[in-house]
Amino acid sequence: MAKYRPTWYRKPNLCYSIGTECNNSHIAEIKYPTDPSAYPKYWTGHTMWKNPKWMDIVLANGNVITSKELEIKKVEIDDVV
Repeated sequence: MAKYRPTWYRKPNLCYSIGTECNNSHIAEIKYPTDPSAYPKYWTGHTMWKNPKWMDIVLANGNVITSKELEIKKVEIDDVV
């Protein structure tokens, strides 16, 4: 028998694009990462150069961060479900 969580919580997706305000700056560029650990591996062990776990983000102030380090100003909305 499956075990269910006693309460259900909404897990919102993180949406960002060029011009979004985050980390006290604006997003200027979104690039694919050059780090091979960001990508999954084929069953043969070779790196699959698509579907990365994170993206590299260049901010307007010159900082380069990953999408895991992104802090977007969110508007709190009551859950109506």
